[in-house]
Amino acid sequence: MSGGAAHNSGPGQMFSFQGTGNVFHLKQRILALPKADPIDEFLKTLDFPDMNSRWHDISPAVDGTCTWIFSNPEYKKWVEGDGHRLFWIEGGPGCGKSTLFKYLRDSHSAMMTDNSGLKVVVMSFFFHAQGVELQRSRLGLFRALVYQLVSQMPDLKASFLEQLREESRKSRERAEKNRQGSRRNTEHHNYNTAFGEPGEESLNWRFTELKQFLCAFLHKASRTRSIWLFIDAIDECCNEDARSLVQLFTAICQDACTNAGGVRICFSSRDHAQFVRTYGYSVDVKSENGNDIIAYVQTKLSDTNVGFFKEDPDIADFIAKEASGMFVWARMITERIVKPEFTLKSPDFIRAEINHYSGKDLDNLYGEILEDMRQDYESLCLMEWLTFCETPLSWGELQWALCLHPVCSGAFRSFSDARASLSFTSLSVEKVISLGRGLVELSGDRFKFKHESMRDFFRDRGCARLRMLCGINTSISPRQAKAEAYKNLTSVCLRYLKLMKYEASQQPEAFKYRETMKATTLEKKFPLARYSTIYWTTHATQSELHTTDSEGHSRDHSFIRASLGQQPHELKLWLQCLYTFSEDFESVGQAISATNERDPYRNSDVFPRGKTNLIHIAARMGLAYLFYALIQESLSKQKSKQDVLNLNTEDDYGYTVLHLAAVGGN
Repeated sequence: MSGGAAHNSGPGQMFSFQGTGNVFHLKQRILALPKADPIDEFLKTLDFPDMNSRWHDISPAVDGTCTWIFSNPEYKKWVEGDGHRLFWIEGGPGCGKSTLFKYLRDSHSAMMTDNSGLKVVVMSFFFHAQGVELQRSRLGLFRALVYQLVSQMPDLKASFLEQLREESRKSRERAEKNRQGSRRNTEHHNYNTAFGEPGEESLNWRFTELKQFLCAFLHKASRTRSIWLFIDAIDECCNEDARSLVQLFTAICQDACTNAGGVRICFSSRDHAQFVRTYGYSVDVKSENGNDIIAYVQTKLSDTNVGFFKEDPDIADFIAKEASGMFVWARMITERIVKPEFTLKSPDFIRAEINHYSGKDLDNLYGEILEDMRQDYESLCLMEWLTFCETPLSWGELQWALCLHPVCSGAFRSFSDARASLSFTSLSVEKVISLGRGLVELSGDRFKFKHESMRDFFRDRGCARLRMLCGINTSISPRQAKAEAYKNLTSVCLRYLKLMKYEASQQPEAFKYRETMKATTLEKKFPLARYSTIYWTTHATQSELHTTDSEGHSRDHSFIRASLGQQPHELKLWLQCLYTFSEDFESVGQAISATNERDPYRNSDVFPRGKTNLIHIAARMGLAYLFYALIQESLSKQKSKQDVLNLNTEDDYGYTVLHLAAVGGN
């Protein structure tokens, strides 16, 4: 895996290796298509569904706002290009950086030429910590930038195709060396690929390849074009990757500074302290956005036609003053006072309501909202999911995620029993929004917090406080609350898989591996199947890391074994689902080995072969306490010294427990 948000990295992601064979097969397939434009095929391999979704999600600037940026001295120096080519948009959480960033990016996209008459090429990427893996990783960034560069510069396509062929030649040489290895090594690569993160592995591009492409062609393109890169929320990429990216792009700027067009880069970040900055211009949004907040509040109050604003139009200025540069604060207060219960109130009443929240930073504001969730177990379940989920959830996924949450419901024997329960039938999109108390929105078809600072709040302290407000704990630390949340999410995933196992026992024809068992049909019938299949191990690992008491570990491991099983025949359905949800099955080399010989088992119901058991999973995943519990259980059952668990027990691909642990760095 390439880097992602901090909460998504770690040992919870399973069997994700990057090899050369997959990229080689993909490139050869592209170049071997005589009737197709190879570049168009190349672009298809870079594209991904959520490439532009974050840009669409950001609300456009209200008319008359953000224009101050064009007269900012630092911005003007950056545009003129006589000095540094790097520009930073900075500010604390919730001050409106992304809105300004989108406005600036769109303004430059409308430019045809720069001041010197060179054609302008604008590329952008909006990191999104609440998004899918590619929206928060450097691989997603480079896929998007290379896609945009090649799309916008048709005159570079010939050079790009030449570069693609050269990279394919190198990949072919590496693959030829790999063929000299054993089939066992090949199967090891295939086996690990199937357990990778969907999205990054599905189209087989490696970060290092795309970095080479982008650096080379940015330098070449900047000789005849004015190149402008806009990268929003770079702090929402994981810390180490973010720092290395800043260094890389700084070098790109400096490398191209003597070219006619050059490369200019605009970053936005709320935590500039993590970056060593000796290069570039910057602006602090929080110190410049006062008039923008006034204009925003005036527009919203005018649109709702509330009486108190007609009587006292200075309320907009009052809100902006109390906001102290926090756009999110002003937005939440404005949304509150335009609710029906406030529209007929007097201006004095409205000012008193605003004063109640005055002087509070975002954490304190969210804390006030938290009080309104007291004794609301469903809100707690929702907050845990939105805070700690690995990918944003659709309505179909979230309905099951809440229905099976152990805080809100018991276990069910079958899907039909669960669907008939009140915890399932009482849920609706409107109810979920209501449970969020103004913090949650439906963005496209996915639920998320309205702002990343809200997720930060619940991760750092909010979930712990909410558990106490609900009476579940009299006292609990944030770390313990995280452990409980991860345990609950693991529980939901395993409950769902257990329901699927029961369904398979009742309708075996619907679960014929590689026949009726297809990813699209599974997801349509079982909305939470993909998430549960892929991420229960991630949540289980995080639960282990945050759990401090041995009794808690024991309960968790007993539940895992009871829900999933530990013998090969019990794990079979889960493993089949895991391979089914491995995207682009043929192209990633899972059905065809590097020797081009078909695995006779892979496409039949015989696979998995019935050797992989829970201790292999625990070893590879770094589930240390589960691994220890399985060892202890084996020792307690021994009748003689020969009955001690043999750690050389092989899995489906002939790999031992100790080998898998070593491969996983565990």
